[in-house]
Amino acid sequence: MSSSTFLVAVKNKNRILVYNENGEPVTGGINQQKVLLCHKRRFGEAFRSAADILELYAFVKPACYVNPSIKSLCADLRLSEPNNDKEEALSLYAIMDKLLEIMDKDPVTVNIAKFMASHDWDFGGAVVERLNGYIPSKNGLNIFPLLSDVGDVLPPVKFGTESVSEEEAVEKLRAILPKNREIRDEQEEYVRAISHAFAPGTDENEPNFTAVEAGTGVGKTLGYLAAAACYAFKNNASVWISTYTKNLQQQLNREIGYLFDSESEKQRFVTVRKGRENYLCLLNFEELLSMPNMLNYKMTGLMARWILRTEDGDLTGEGFPSWMYDIFDQNVISVLSDKRFECLYSACPHYRKCFIEKSIRKADSGTFVITNHALAMSCAASGLDETNNISPLFYLFDEGHHLFNAADSAFSANFSLNSCSELRRWIIGTEDGSRRSRSKGLLKRTEKVVTMFPEIKEFIDLIVAEAGVLPKNMSLAGIKGGIVNGPIEDFFAALRQLVLARNVKNDDGYSLECELVDLPSAIITSARKVGNKLAKILKAVSALETALAKLISEHSDIMESSERLSVE
Repeated sequence: MSSSTFLVAVKNKNRILVYNENGEPVTGGINQQKVLLCHKRRFGEAFRSAADILELYAFVKPACYVNPSIKSLCADLRLSEPNNDKEEALSLYAIMDKLLEIMDKDPVTVNIAKFMASHDWDFGGAVVERLNGYIPSKNGLNIFPLLSDVGDVLPPVKFGTESVSEEEAVEKLRAILPKNREIRDEQEEYVRAISHAFAPGTDENEPNFTAVEAGTGVGKTLGYLAAAACYAFKNNASVWISTYTKNLQQQLNREIGYLFDSESEKQRFVTVRKGRENYLCLLNFEELLSMPNMLNYKMTGLMARWILRTEDGDLTGEGFPSWMYDIFDQNVISVLSDKRFECLYSACPHYRKCFIEKSIRKADSGTFVITNHALAMSCAASGLDETNNISPLFYLFDEGHHLFNAADSAFSANFSLNSCSELRRWIIGTEDGSRRSRSKGLLKRTEKVVTMFPEIKEFIDLIVAEAGVLPKNMSLAGIKGGIVNGPIEDFFAALRQLVLARNVKNDDGYSLECELVDLPSAIITSARKVGNKLAKILKAVSALETALAKLISEHSDIMESSERLSVE
């Protein structure tokens, strides 16, 4: 199978032009022959069955960013740039041939290609034909042994506390500025001001705080990066740089490259940290492998290639182009990301290869950590970051005016039907017959520890029994229908009735609120019952915590480090 077996199509504004391999326009019989195009989503339902060259690019060059256009693909593959619609269309043949030429020929790639071809992938025949004669792997799609392990936890590094002078920061800025840019007066004033943030502290209870404001276009990012670099490199210290959104994190990750001579050097010193829900979960992917079908074979095959190539497993970063979402019929984030309450942590069979754990370890010893306000505030709320090491000495908050919203979320609690049902699922596990393994509850999470110390099972059983009072998923539908089960649902039913009664906007069901004044005695009584039930769950959890602490104390001399990690 060659590229010439396809027709090719391009879209110019609202016109779709189709050509054959000789460059002749094709107006009829399009449905009888496969069409090759770029970014199928742009072409509409009429071309739903067409072959998208982006799928082949994702297979051959996983975890590589390219704009979803024919010109960008040509530039990326060093092919001649097309000058008109016809040349663009015919370039699709050259792009496909070039991708097949540079494709990996290793045994795992052969396995993945054959798997996708067996499900009638549009490029399956051409890929398998090009891989003919290459030996497949004996492990099928089991890619996990090929992934690197999480590094060991390193002891905290002792860092210095030398200050950064104004002249030092300005000289650093001069050194990192692109050749076509010069320091402006406002930018120099800004850099001089921010350098004082890195002065040594004088009171352990009073952090050295500096707030600097500057207008748009001053060059704030490179300004604070210059001062931060002076401090970090001269003191062997860690600086966490926090911004408001993930898009701004990506922008900052690009700009920080000015500090380094190469991308590889940058990778040594810079870590991007995001919330757990942004990363691919290997256990989720293992489950996808266990039930392949015609609906998810593209996700299975292309994600297997991506996992083997990605540096960080970030599903929202530049290494996972947004057009990848268009390839799959399902939301890859919802299927493969690490979602709330699902992680098994050290009980997971892939814990030693986990992308999240790798990110945490790298950040723990990193020089520059690019994070976001939500994660920074979450770490502050817990007192420690996820490695239980001391917090970094310096935080730089870009877009600082958004910090208050992030702090409000991090330092507040959410008590809702949804949070209660999630807690029930985390403790009891799924109750709908689902095969999702990390939804099997607390007993599943602790089975390794229970195997080592069977006596703690009674504490776990008690927690599971007490959690039975928590509402099941979709309890709101029952409450609206007048079906209430248990004190917690009874409380929320009464609360809902009160809010609706006191709110004039009760027709749309959204953004409804009321003041908590003059509460009916029935709600107060119901709230006390809920408090008593939650206190029983907390008491059972505390009993388990005490029992585990006792086990560590009594058996610490004979425990392997992996066993202690599982208990902790």
